[in-house]
Amino acid sequence: MNKPIRIAFVGIGGVGGFYGGLLAHHYENNDQVEIIFIARGAHLKAIKANGLTVIHREKEIVARPTLATDDISKVGPIDFVILCTKSYDLKDTMQSLSASLQPTTVVMPLLNGVNLGEKIQAIVPDILVLKGCTYIVSQINAPGIVENKGNIQTLYFGPESTLDLSTTKHLIHFEHLLKEAGIEAYFTEDIVRVVWEKFMLVSPAATASSAYHESFGELMKNHNQEMKELVSEVMEIAKKKKIPLAEDSVEKTMIKLANTSYNNTTSMFRDFQVNPRKTEIETLTTYLVEEGKRLGVNTPRYTALERMLKENIAAFTKQ
Repeated sequence: MNKPIRIAFVGIGGVGGFYGGLLAHHYENNDQVEIIFIARGAHLKAIKANGLTVIHREKEIVARPTLATDDISKVGPIDFVILCTKSYDLKDTMQSLSASLQPTTVVMPLLNGVNLGEKIQAIVPDILVLKGCTYIVSQINAPGIVENKGNIQTLYFGPESTLDLSTTKHLIHFEHLLKEAGIEAYFTEDIVRVVWEKFMLVSPAATASSAYHESFGELMKNHNQEMKELVSEVMEIAKKKKIPLAEDSVEKTMIKLANTSYNNTTSMFRDFQVNPRKTEIETLTTYLVEEGKRLGVNTPRYTALERMLKENIAAFTKQ
């Protein structure tokens, strides 16, 4: 009998909990697929005791993974690693996983940012690292309970460069496993464009919301022109990097921002409320400023807001 495919979700928050929960529920007691949750604290304790409750609209399921643990040494070999932690935990997370990685392991980050695949590849140079992104509004309601409150939940993944035929077939099979569990998953060889389209939406919103302590709706009401300038700066850097974005990407992104629920916030905004010293500022803000300097692209709005955010961090540190 073939060995089961072992899929590990690292970080069982809103994203990892929703997608991992769908997979664990669908493949429970399936000898061909094993789902592993790597979590911690009260959330892990609740999952081990009662399973993970996943709520979406009127539907509620209880997912029981093959293994839920905070001790990665107990996990064993992994075929697919789905990273759903924050980008500032990336290095420690990958180093802790080293004993479970095989030459055939595939790593897929579902993190905010456009350069995380490269960072992961530098840590594990001999492993296939994909690019991935997801559109979803999901969160932990309480230990052991994850709720998806949005109307969209799509997941995209793919390689940055061309793969051989056998690896491509392997990833298409993985897409099929995800879809069988009810996940709107799409394997695409155009993933670089897809990731940058999301980055153009998330980076300006995360940067501005964290600087001004405002929701999406408040940002679009109080700082509409500034938001457009931030989006335009991302676009200019993308052009310089020859990212194949549509010419009307700025306008389309502004429409997406305007159509986002008024009270929605970003995860970076929420992190700044709790501990400004531990946020995604390097990935979502500083990256644009530094790329602008490197490529000769002016980023006055990003530069100004990065300064504000770093002043906030410094003030918090002195408390």
